[in-house]
Amino acid sequence: MTTSAVPPAGAIQAAIFDLDGTLIDSLADIADAGNRMLARRGHAPLPVERYPSFVGEGARKLVEGLLADTGQPVTDEVIVAALREYRKEYEAGLIVQTRPYPQVLEVLASLHQHGVRLAVLSNKPDEWTRMIVSELLSEIPFVEVRGQRQGVPRKPDPTAARELAAALAVPVDHIAFVGDTLVDMHTARAANMHPVAVTWGFTDAQALAAAQPVHMVDSMSNLARWLMR
Repeated sequence: MTTSAVPPAGAIQAAIFDLDGTLIDSLADIADAGNRMLARRGHAPLPVERYPSFVGEGARKLVEGLLADTGQPVTDEVIVAALREYRKEYEAGLIVQTRPYPQVLEVLASLHQHGVRLAVLSNKPDEWTRMIVSELLSEIPFVEVRGQRQGVPRKPDPTAARELAAALAVPVDHIAFVGDTLVDMHTARAANMHPVAVTWGFTDAQALAAAQPVHMVDSMSNLARWLMR
């Protein structure tokens, strides 16, 4: 489904992918860590289905959202302590239920074979991002894999995306930025890249469409066909 002006056929030379909700289904492990953090603080767990509304903007925003959901007053000191607990819990169970989405490995390999340069940009901490990609997507020759790094603003600030464009050695107007959240769509536009939305992740398709990506896809194979058209 096309929602705004489409780049000419053959224009896409590189693709930058979000990680969680785009390449990997990590929601169960994120929810388990979040619920263990909440339990430590005497709060009831939340169903996995609630977690998509909290993810996409980094661990601190997730923790802030979870604590706010308890309905109790939250100070910055409480957030910092809870964030430390969440990080410890999540790192201990980083790849328990997390898996690539269907067709991810095959399609990424095909894109590479067709000359599309590949990269990953996540708001997950850089160390975790690299660990997950190394464990689950090791056979894919990404040019760069980057998560949230100290001193670099997280998405939707375009700084990290533009840095990746330089590493890819591809002009920004020849790069598709592929993700499942509004944060990804805003990042793409801020970086002057082509925002491409996937519908199997953490954001409702109607909300994604309202952000006017250049294209929306419901499977990795459809994404590949569009990128390589």
